[in-house]
Amino acid sequence: MIFLFFSCKKEEESSFSEDYGAGMYILTNQGISFFNGAQVESGIYNKVNNKSTYNLKKIKFSGDIGCFINDNQITVVDANTFEDLGSINRFNNPVDFDFVYGNRILVADKDISKVREVDLAALDIISTIETGDSTKPTFLISNSFRSFVMNSGMEESINKDSTVISIDFVDGIVPIANFSGNMIVGDNPNSAVINDRVIVLSGGVNITGSTANNTESSITEINQYTNAVYNTTTLSGIFNASNLVKNYNGNILYFTDDNAIYSMSVNNYIPNTLLNIRSNILRPKLEQVSTSDTSFVYYDMLYMNDLDNPNVIYKYNLDLSIYEDSIYVDGSVIDFNFYK
Repeated sequence: MIFLFFSCKKEEESSFSEDYGAGMYILTNQGISFFNGAQVESGIYNKVNNKSTYNLKKIKFSGDIGCFINDNQITVVDANTFEDLGSINRFNNPVDFDFVYGNRILVADKDISKVREVDLAALDIISTIETGDSTKPTFLISNSFRSFVMNSGMEESINKDSTVISIDFVDGIVPIANFSGNMIVGDNPNSAVINDRVIVLSGGVNITGSTANNTESSITEINQYTNAVYNTTTLSGIFNASNLVKNYNGNILYFTDDNAIYSMSVNNYIPNTLLNIRSNILRPKLEQVSTSDTSFVYYDMLYMNDLDNPNVIYKYNLDLSIYEDSIYVDGSVIDFNFYK
């Protein structure tokens, strides 16, 4: 019997430089940009890999990798070099995904109303979970063992949806992907946060010229362990609410409608206008700010796009109620997220 051993020097394993890593990654209609806190570098995916992107939708990070939706596929990259590590195909219209236990992601494949389980090591779809007939899932959020999928339906009242489904993805230490519940919430749920409970934001129905069928936006609380639905609170006078996020402590929520950004306490769910900006992306971030050579403070920041100025991202200090920065990019902002 003959044994053959092969080895190579560490520097020969990859020719990609670690030029990226911690910072903000921005998807636009012209490619992917990187903001390191001081300057923006455009077209990084094309520069590193000599490949183009098309119809970008979403970007997220976990561990040392990033994933972004690139038309109807998901591309995996090294978060420090932005080297292309491969892609997963066979989707119809992927719109969101979440990292889960076992080196996997769950992907909302909207137009065919399914969630796909993807093995990131194999770069392949390994199972499919039905979300219902024409439910149009658009958003996922997960705790340590369960994902919650928002079935957002369609704007027309006849095609609206009012359900959230859950998928358990681990049993002890065994990776699974099992449907585990169906919860009734407000009309057209589209985003959520998890505190002690899952807090679901539903956009409602708002069709011009059809006020009889319109419904206001609402908040629903769900037990993340038992799937029990506690209550639904109508957000009076608010329609098409979306993009729910929370501050670091989880006691204040933020969301958008067609005209503004709102804040509200988790104690009463009464919306107050925070900023008169039309936005559809909100990213909260706790940041350390130095006050001297030896001391610092933490501030809750909220990053947002501006639909009326599509090439800019604003950084807003929620604690001081002031704008801290404006970040300009090439093209119109589609999504952005942080690594570390």
